[in-house]
Order: sequence, then C-alpha cells, then structure tokens
Amino acid sequence: MSANVKLGRFGAAIDKAEEVSTPKSWALSRRTHFHIDRARSEMEMGHTDAALRSLIEAGKLTPQQIRYHSGARETTRAPVHLQLRSPDTLTHMAAWTGH
Repeated sequence: MSANVKLGRFGAAIDKAEEVSTPKSWALSRRTHFHIDRARSEMEMGHTDAALRSLIEAGKLTPQQIRYHSGARETTRAPVHLQLRSPDTLTHMAAWTGH
C-alpha cells in the first residue's frame, strides 16, 4: 500500500489497504504509519470522512506520532482548508466577516 501512496496511486492504495489487517505483532509506529498512509489516500480520493476515521485510528495507537508526522499534518490541513473555503459553513462565515 505504501508504495502506491508514494507513486500517487491513491485508489490502488485504498484497495490494498482494505486487504490488510494490521496485526498486533507489527510495531505501533508501523501500524500508525499504515493508517496515516491510508488517510492520505482517502483524502486524495475525496473520502474525507474515511480519512478522518483513519487518522483517529492512528491517533489511538500513537498520539505523539500522529501529532508530529508530516503526512498526518498535511492530511488534516486539507479538509480544514476546504471547510474554510466552503461558503455554506459557519467557520467560513466567521472567517469572512473577520471573526
């Protein structure tokens, strides 16, 4: 799955991720990275709710890693930015009016 993410083949990455069950024998950091990669792929494919679920799962495993991992930060930045730009949200209205 990670190879597909690095190559920008996000749909293929999601397909692979659905075939993988992260075993408890994997290191926590590896399992967390898997969920971060999955979240990035889901975000790139427009599946923001699924991406958020994947990030939450990663955060349950290693909160420190999710907080400082550049991929996790980048993945969370996109939906926040989209929400701020969406004209039908309270957040957008508040930002637009300077609050």
